[in-house]
Amino acid sequence: LQTLFAQYEAFPYRFVRRFLFCDEHTFQKEQNRYMSRWCSGRKSMLHFLKSRIQGQLSGYDTSSFLFFHDNATKLQQTLADAEAVMRQLEIRSILERFNLKDIFWGSLPGIFRANLVPPVSKADNWDEFFYCDLLTEVKNV
Repeated sequence: LQTLFAQYEAFPYRFVRRFLFCDEHTFQKEQNRYMSRWCSGRKSMLHFLKSRIQGQLSGYDTSSFLFFHDNATKLQQTLADAEAVMRQLEIRSILERFNLKDIFWGSLPGIFRANLVPPVSKADNWDEFFYCDLLTEVKNV
């Protein structure tokens, strides 16, 4: 992630990583709803896929980069450059053009229902949510 941030230094952007926690019952309910039509003829494959989702913390995980510019042409160029960086670093991403309001509202503190997209996921520990190296660099400046 540090490499990605270093590549994006020239672009005006906001990075947001959100994890909305849920209990195990809600996780199982949402997972079953989301995966209900998967592998309909092969239940063993579905059980295998579900067993691969492991971790102690469950919830909705969303990472977003929001790019800003007051000139539409320059914004399009910035988005093209940002996509090229993602491809170069082999990071899977989607350049969203439809759901922009929801993504923007989800980037603001306190608006926790915006930009919630399935599937629910799991994480092993708190370290996955914090970027300690980046915080150390900021403190040293």
